[in-house]
Amino acid sequence: MTIEVLLNRETADAAAIRTELAAEFEALEKAGVRLTIKTVPAKPGSLNISDVVQFTLEHKEELAAALPFATAILQIVNTVLKRRPPTPTQKKPDKQSAKVKPAPAVVVNIGDRSLDFPAGDARVKRLISEVSSDEKPQLKPKPKAKGSTSKRTKLSTKKR
Repeated sequence: MTIEVLLNRETADAAAIRTELAAEFEALEKAGVRLTIKTVPAKPGSLNISDVVQFTLEHKEELAAALPFATAILQIVNTVLKRRPPTPTQKKPDKQSAKVKPAPAVVVNIGDRSLDFPAGDARVKRLISEVSSDEKPQLKPKPKAKGSTSKRTKLSTKKR
């Protein structure tokens, strides 16, 4: 399993975030994770910036077995960004700047799924559940017994 963490170099405190992420990810190398850090051009359409710091984390397990690993990476990124002091708030943005979405500080790619950070806990949990459901085998629905109907069908046929 490979997870890509892309850091926007134009983000406030990008150097400090890079140092903290590198320290956290390097600690994972003891657990058999291979870490590569390099500066690469941003993929077209992914960020509105020229280049990013790319952390590539490779885990030898398949996705189902490495799901705790993916969860840990997402939690590390979220925690490192939550440690940052809040950015000063601007006054009311003008209409022109309101149309332009600011580039996220970090983007995490897991397979074909990605999540922009900072992100709320609900969005992180949703990504984990989506990734884990991609790996679970689809179960066939149990056949219904003849003559049985669901509650929904019974309720919908009642006269008002």
